[in-house]
Amino acid sequence: MARKEQVRRTEYFTRGDVLRFVGLSPRQIQYWDETKLIRPARKTKRRRYYDFANLVELRAVDALRKEGFSTQKVRSFVATLKRMMPRNEQVLSRLQLHTDGRTLIFQEKGAYFDTNGQGLLKLDLERLYHQVRPAMPSQPM
Repeated sequence: MARKEQVRRTEYFTRGDVLRFVGLSPRQIQYWDETKLIRPARKTKRRRYYDFANLVELRAVDALRKEGFSTQKVRSFVATLKRMMPRNEQVLSRLQLHTDGRTLIFQEKGAYFDTNGQGLLKLDLERLYHQVRPAMPSQPM
């Protein structure tokens, strides 16, 4: 008896859908595509089709731009990430980004990296304090 395999179907969105969901201008999306910052999941001669990961990437780039990062700086961040994690080109859709407006930190599955690819250590000092404090002997006042 033949077994049916379930095929995962990707839902694609048109440029009009993207404009409604993401809130960017058509020219901005086209520019990011032409400069290879964010590439559509599928392209034909006349149309571009985006998947959900593309929508997340577009929003992430837009958010970074609104935080004050230049498009060139964002492009550099994305290139660094693709070098660090080459198994999937849609890197922005699976990361958490942290910024103070000047510095950008990427987080994936509990690991933290700066924009140069340097791994970072995260310590929860408050948690460590509460672990150590009860073990301390009482001190006279």
